[in-house]
Amino acid sequence: MNYRLSWRSAANRDVHEALNWYDLEAPHEVPRLLEHIEEAERVIRKHSRLQRVLDGEHRRFSLRTFPYEIWYRVLDDRQLIQILAFKHDSQDSSPFEQCLH
Repeated sequence: MNYRLSWRSAANRDVHEALNWYDLEAPHEVPRLLEHIEEAERVIRKHSRLQRVLDGEHRRFSLRTFPYEIWYRVLDDRQLIQILAFKHDSQDSSPFEQCLH
């Protein structure tokens, strides 16, 4: 599958907030977190349907080593994988689930 990958602005903002937190609390981890996000993008792009469907179209990919999830959906008609959210595992999923629709 050769679909484009696109990040919603809210998901991008979530990534930047996580990076800012690590930059303050554990700066040596910032490059590793970026590597894991890039690895997740590659896996999602290559195996976008590997993750279980949550509610008809949304999927969730957990980062290795870091406590974050990437929520996304596959839009076949646009040949697009849209990243909808980047959330910490401890965050309540309810607000994310509401904004996915």
